[in-house]
This record gives sequence, structure tokens and C-alpha cells, in this order.
Amino acid sequence: YLTFLIWVVALINAFNLIDGLDGLCGGLAAVASVGLAMLALMNDRMDSALLLFAMGGAILGFLKYNFNPARIFLGDAGSMMIGFFLATAATEAVGRKAVVGMILLPIAVAGVPLLDVMLAIWRRGARRLVKKLHGEEVSGGIFDADSEHLHHRLLSSSGSPRKVAVVMQGIAILLAVLAFLPLVFGDRIYGLSLVGFMIVGMLGVRNLARVEIEQTGRVIHMAIKLPGHRRRLAAALFCYDILVLAAAGTAAMIMETNRFVRGDDLAAMIRFVGVFVIFGTIATLLARVHLRLWVRATMRDILSLQFWLLVASIASFTVFSLAYSTLEWSALRLTVLSFVFACMGVCLPRILLDLFRDFGLDARHRNSAHEEDRGYGQVVAMGAGDLGTLFTSHLKHCDSHEYPGLRLLGFLDESEVLHGRLLRSFRILGGLSIVPQLVEEGLRGIIVTIENPRHELMEQLANLAAAHDLKIYHWGVKLEKVPLPENPVVSKSRPENSPPATGVSDDASPRKTSFKDVPVLPSALTTAAGSVER
Repeated sequence: YLTFLIWVVALINAFNLIDGLDGLCGGLAAVASVGLAMLALMNDRMDSALLLFAMGGAILGFLKYNFNPARIFLGDAGSMMIGFFLATAATEAVGRKAVVGMILLPIAVAGVPLLDVMLAIWRRGARRLVKKLHGEEVSGGIFDADSEHLHHRLLSSSGSPRKVAVVMQGIAILLAVLAFLPLVFGDRIYGLSLVGFMIVGMLGVRNLARVEIEQTGRVIHMAIKLPGHRRRLAAALFCYDILVLAAAGTAAMIMETNRFVRGDDLAAMIRFVGVFVIFGTIATLLARVHLRLWVRATMRDILSLQFWLLVASIASFTVFSLAYSTLEWSALRLTVLSFVFACMGVCLPRILLDLFRDFGLDARHRNSAHEEDRGYGQVVAMGAGDLGTLFTSHLKHCDSHEYPGLRLLGFLDESEVLHGRLLRSFRILGGLSIVPQLVEEGLRGIIVTIENPRHELMEQLANLAAAHDLKIYHWGVKLEKVPLPENPVVSKSRPENSPPATGVSDDASPRKTSFKDVPVLPSALTTAAGSVER
């Protein structure tokens, strides 16, 4: 009953929230009604099918007057009644025997509205966390209204309410078809549906969840810089690793015994899980994986972690096979499965820390709702070399307010071989000849990411800046020698809280020089508005 109550409340609110565009809520409800009616016919539920066809026909007749420009509207009462009807009718149409309906039925009935609700909760929750981490006052809740629902984002890019409604109804039809396939044709179609959901999910997250990903990236970026976070993170990851190692061994044991059906020695396999957890924990400690800066992780760090997990797996297999010689093949299969599951589980949170920051960077610079009326605006980077790659890494790790309003469209490079390729998810658009076209699309500046640009290149940039009112920036990183004083004052055994040396010795004899802060690794954008500094 609790599950049914949650299901009904979720659908009522989902269809109420999605009713923000003419013809959208009604169209999605019509798709769900007709799809459920067809499924009810296949399950020999004629009464449910007739009721759903009647509702579908009534909604289709209503849509004639509800499409943009609308003459009649659903209102809260209409949209909530539709959500309540579909929630109750869907359970009867599928039948209680379909356990898989717990997962596929919500997608088939209300995939788009439920996705909109989840994104809204995700987006508003992430923004509240950002404000808390900034120390700002948090007002309102996650259910407060905003103008960033799915239909609002599509409307800002297309400009046609009718077109947006049709596109979202097409997505609903696709999700319904993918969800109904296993319910109609059986377990053999699960793979096809899974592949379809993965493709739709990847495209949807990349194009429709940019705001949520950007906010999540900001939360992670700010959270990892909090004082004392590294110790807490290391302790949390240590406990997490032990749980994952135990879960990996248990999952391998369940698969090996076919969910405890086969008459294998379960007591011996349980001992294997214990041995695997012990060796896995020792291996992670020897590899010092809990002391690594996983927010700056490289492929070498990931491979090192997997190598030590492989060592732990081999050690577990050796000990287990020596103790139980009759279960060598079972031990081998358990070892392989445990290693695979452990690699996936142990590496996942460490990869996600940096992966979400990558996604946040990508979403920040591809977000169509990005503010461009202030700050740097739309820019391109000139030079897709080592310095250009370092520039994208700097954008990922720096605070978003360091370069306010900056939106990197991609790279420019003189090498035609690189044109059309991707560098850290940013496309190499072409050479300088493409700048006039980019200016028409809103380009406001060019960032030179070349350490020593040629004189001819700088002249071309100067001409483009003058002709199209562009700003030219230079970004670079240099290792500079710090100018030291000739006679530095050396303080011996100075107490921790005592004032620093002032350049005067104990005998009051003056010194000639004093220390001055000098940035060793400068990393900044310098601008020459409308011209180029040579």
C-alpha cells in the first residue's frame, strides 16, 4: 500500500508540474493512455482497455482546443486528475504478475513528467547546497517554482510551443515503446530495451540536464576545498571500500551458486568472501590509495588501484584453493567475478569526483541559458596544443566566478589536420577564417593559448579585433625565478606566534632589503581590448 501511495502521489505531481505549455500535459497523457490500453488488450483485460481508450479519446478531443494557441486549459484540477487516473489504471492494465512493471511501468506511463520532477529536485537541491557552501542565506524549498523545466529549456532554443510539445510527446512515445517491449515479448527483449534506454539517457543528460550537472559540478568543486575535507573523505572511502569488497564477494557467490540453488559448499564460499575482504583491504592500504588526491586523479592512479585489487584477488584464490582443493574451479570463477565487481565499485566514486567536474565544465560552456550580457561572454581559444589543453584543465579546477560569464565555444588552430576533432570535449572549429561566422553567432573574444605566437598571427588577430570589435586575451603559464634579497634575514628558532622578521637585527643594525611576494606560477588572462599587445 505504501508503494502504491508513493506511485499515485508521484504521478499526480509529475503531470501537474509538466502542465506548463499548451498541449503538453494532454499529449503526454494521451500517449500513456493509448499505450496502456494496447497493453491491457494483450493481457486480456477488456474492461481496463475500454476505460483507457475512452480516456485517450477524450484527451485527444480536448487537445484540438488545447494546442497553441490554446482556447481551453487543464488547470491544476485537470492535470492532477489525469495523473491520478493513469496511476490507478496502469496497475490494472499491467497486472500484479508483472514484477518488472515496478521499473518499466513508471517509464512507460510517465517517463517525461517523472524525469522533469527528478531534474527539478536535483537542480533545486544542488543550488541550495551551493548557497550553503557560499555562506549565503537559503530561502525556499526544493518544491519552489522556477522557469527551468524541460519544456522551458526546449522553448528557449526552438521558440515554438507547438514544436516543443510535439518533440516531448515523441520522446514519450519512444520511452513507452522501449518500456513495453519486455512486458509484451518477454525477458529476451530486455537487452534491446536496456540499450535503447542507455542511448536515450546519454543524449538526454547531455542536452537536457546541463543546468543540473553544472550545479553538481560546482557543489563538488566547493565541497572538496572545505577545510578538513580530505581526512573525512579518506575515512569515508576506507569504510566504503570494505563494504564494496564484501558486496563484490557476496555478489560473486550469488552468481556462482545461481542464487544459492546449486548444492555447493556455501560455508567455504562465505570464507572466501572473508579472505577476499581481508586481502583487498590490505592491498588498498599498501597501495596508499586512501592518501591519493583523487580529485586530481590520472589514469595511472586508476590502473594502480586496479593492479593492487588484482594482487588481492590472486592471493585470495591461492589461499582458498590450497584450503579447498575440491573447489578450484569455483574458486577461480569467484575470484574473477569478485575482482570485476570490486574494480567497478571501488573505482566508481573516485572516478565520479572528477567526472562530474568534467561534466560541469562541459555543461557550463554549452549551456544555452548562460549569461552573456556581462563578463567575458562567448570566446574561442587560439591554439589546440599543450597550453590549450592546460587551459581547459585550469577552467575545470578554478572557481566559476574567476572568469565571470566566460563561455568557451571551442578552439581555433592553423593546422587543418586538427579541424573537426575534439580536445577535452571542445571542438576544434577551424582556422581564423571562421571568425567572421562566429562573430555573427555572438563571439566576443579570442584567447591566445600559444606561449610565443608568431608575429604574423598577432597581426591577423589585431586586424580581426579591429574589424569585428573583438577582445584579444592571452593565457599562459610560466616558471619564473624569484628575485631573492642579497642579504636575507634568517630567523632561527622563531616562535610560531612571534611576528615575522622586519629586516632589522637584534643589534638594531638596518638591513638593505626585505621580502616581497612574487607569484611563481602566474596563470591569468591579460586583455588588450580591440588590439593586441606585442
